Amino acid sequence: MKDTEIFPITQEDFDKIIYAFEGCQCGELYRFLGVKKNDDINKIAHTYKEIRSNFENDVLTLECLDAAYSVISDKRLRDCYDENFYNELVRLELEYNQTLITKNNTLLSVVGAAMAPLEMVSLILQTTPNSSAVSSIKILQSFLKNNGFLSFGKIILAQAILPSTFVMLFQPLYKLKDKFIYSFSTIGKITDEILNYFSSFIVIFPIECYVQSVKYLSFFEVIKKVVLCQDGVTGKLNFKNLTHTFISLFGIYVLSKTLRIGINKLEGYIESKSLENPNSTFWRNSLIIKSIYFKSILMSLLLVPFETIHSQYSFLYVQRYLGNPVQILTTNPISLAVDLVKTQGFRKLYKSLPFSYLINLLGAYVLS
Repeated sequence: MKDTEIFPITQEDFDKIIYAFEGCQCGELYRFLGVKKNDDINKIAHTYKEIRSNFENDVLTLECLDAAYSVISDKRLRDCYDENFYNELVRLELEYNQTLITKNNTLLSVVGAAMAPLEMVSLILQTTPNSSAVSSIKILQSFLKNNGFLSFGKIILAQAILPSTFVMLFQPLYKLKDKFIYSFSTIGKITDEILNYFSSFIVIFPIECYVQSVKYLSFFEVIKKVVLCQDGVTGKLNFKNLTHTFISLFGIYVLSKTLRIGINKLEGYIESKSLENPNSTFWRNSLIIKSIYFKSILMSLLLVPFETIHSQYSFLYVQRYLGNPVQILTTNPISLAVDLVKTQGFRKLYKSLPFSYLINLLGAYVLS
């Protein structure tokens, strides 16, 4: 016999359950707590305490966690929730997630098409060997002369279609991860970052190689012959080089991500100081960092060198395919940066700055 048959559920109990998933916007409570419906109370309690310890300074999240746990930890309320609310909430979340995926894929395609010319121009400037005296316009004119406008169109099409396509392909992997790892835990956050970068890497890196070899190869040939370093005689693919490249580029990604987080924290700090000192001209003027125009140029100044070093790896892969002498593909990012500055000058790191600024500005508009 269920506890709800011995101690009937009151209106106050119903209100408490509804407040948890609706008032606190927890959604489906088991998912929110990072547990499964058939988990016993001991496992749920352990998971709840572990997750709660990650949000000691986040009052709103703690309130939501407490509200969800207060329902699931009470057998009467849990039985009532399972019987009256669980299935409907699961259905609504699935519908919402499907709608969100569709919207995100559409947005990715639109943004990809809008940013494609800027990203392509930026990559060309970063990977074309030149002296610092050669202007950006001359580099672009040379690229169009050698490759033609048809190649330009094919690259833009690839950049517009591929990101949203691969996002759809990776959805099962994210769902599988969510079954075993709670997203808000430290391991969950690290896993999310690795998956996010991996899903972008397998799209962006081949496109970068394609931009530089579009004159010679189709996109799928680029994947086999350039990215996977297919042996011309045996046809064997080399995953070792690509694995090393992924690790190196992930390190660059982590540094870039750290800088972005630092800028966001600086923005929050300045905003809090301006509220504490409303009459201070210094803190009031410092609020310029909240402007997307200023923030975009700051981001660009800090991140363009990392983007330039990142693009050198695709340059090495393409040059290797073309039979030109290059550094080994397993070169670490620091050695690559030092060699780039020695051979082409420090200005090479900032050659694509104007286009990087436009990309960051467009990205900020999309997010806002």
